[in-house]
Amino acid sequence: MATNIIRNWMRMNIRLKKLRASFPAEFDIRMNELWTLRTIDHANCFSGTGIGNTEIQEELQVTKSAVSQMLDSLVEKGYVERTLDANDRRRMCITITPSGKEVLSHMSKYANVIAEEVSSKMGEEKIQQMFDLLNEFVDTYLDVQSEHKCHTSSANAESQEKVNQE
Repeated sequence: MATNIIRNWMRMNIRLKKLRASFPAEFDIRMNELWTLRTIDHANCFSGTGIGNTEIQEELQVTKSAVSQMLDSLVEKGYVERTLDANDRRRMCITITPSGKEVLSHMSKYANVIAEEVSSKMGEEKIQQMFDLLNEFVDTYLDVQSEHKCHTSSANAESQEKVNQE
């Protein structure tokens, strides 16, 4: 049973990576860059002044280095700009450029067409069930993993304490 779960999970991860790699080449953007671009655009709509690296990191739940790499790529492609915050010179503000907005618009249209077709073929109820089950699986997996880390940490601490006492 456990072997099948692991094998199926690995296969699903590989298949999901194929989805991420299936964007049309003319968009020149990866999935993580697209989510970063959407986050920046969304923040710009509300603040009008841009968003900082920390806010992007918190929103996407990724590391500082991952944010830096994505932003470097998006800046290089001309999709976002970095400027110093006028109120806090220690903070960089990230804003979306017109070409970034254009890519985001094209990708949104593309994603909507694909989502509509998938929905019409599978049905919304079935898709929602899949997402609910996947979220439940991930939450359960993370809970179990967290429990094992606690047990492992306790066992390691006890072993180290015995070594120190000897």
